[in-house]
Amino acid sequence: LETQAAASVGDLLSGVETLGLWDPDIRQAFLPRVLTLNDSQRHALAHKVSEILSARTADDQVRWNAALVVEFLVQWDPSKIPSDLLLTMTSDPSFSVRSSPAVCYYHLAGSSPDTVPVEVLGRMASVSQDWYVMTPATNALLRLARTRNVAVEILAAAISHEDRDSKDHAAHALRRLANIYPAALREDIATRMITSGYPPLIEVGEKWKQVI
Repeated sequence: LETQAAASVGDLLSGVETLGLWDPDIRQAFLPRVLTLNDSQRHALAHKVSEILSARTADDQVRWNAALVVEFLVQWDPSKIPSDLLLTMTSDPSFSVRSSPAVCYYHLAGSSPDTVPVEVLGRMASVSQDWYVMTPATNALLRLARTRNVAVEILAAAISHEDRDSKDHAAHALRRLANIYPAALREDIATRMITSGYPPLIEVGEKWKQVI
């Protein structure tokens, strides 16, 4: 990181508009240049990428590039990214852009769990979303369950769902929760799984009972 040449906000915006940041090599060379900006420049950059993502007049690739800058700043300088921007990104027509706030919420679930809108995250973790959105959103809920019990409620919401894929997704997520953070397990949710009548959920519910 210390070898990065100093960049300007204009340089970085030009890269957002022209580079193929889908390429990991290009992305890894480009994003650390954000760290050469001073505080006011980072505010300016965040404002500009926010305009790109809010206006939605740029093509999908440019908006995704802007979203990757947001992801980077959430990890390195999260105060620069307003919560309203992440909410706007969750409804972007491009799944690539929508995946970025899910990743951002994953990072924030570890560093600032109180800032994560758990109901929004629950909608993103649905099987109705693209895999690239659903997966990081589900991971964010699993991480959030360490500090906010309501995340467990969101993960368990699909136990009574009529859709088989939704129930399978819930069973998979709740099994993972038992493995990574057993302190979050609850007797009432285990009972709901067992009485659901759906074999994969019954199996996970019985495992929860044993762990509890």
